[in-house]
Amino acid sequence: MNTITGYDIIRRILVDDQLVEALRTDPQGTLGRLGISDPIEVTDLMKIFNLMLSGASQQSTLNQKLQEQFFGTLEVAKEMKKV
Repeated sequence: MNTITGYDIIRRILVDDQLVEALRTDPQGTLGRLGISDPIEVTDLMKIFNLMLSGASQQSTLNQKLQEQFFGTLEVAKEMKKV
């Protein structure tokens, strides 16, 4: 893999929602337009991309659960304060 190109693409994935959407809908075409045509590089970048999406999804789920737990604890504290 071309380290600079691969790294640049990974950095763009972090900040470019249009690139993320393009990779979801047409990964090979999108990477080809970015200059990545080697099948091994495409496969490696897609593995990284999928791991990033999976991690983001897990983080979102965790954040939601933490928020629910926080508000539940807050309600208990309010009830205890009334007593």
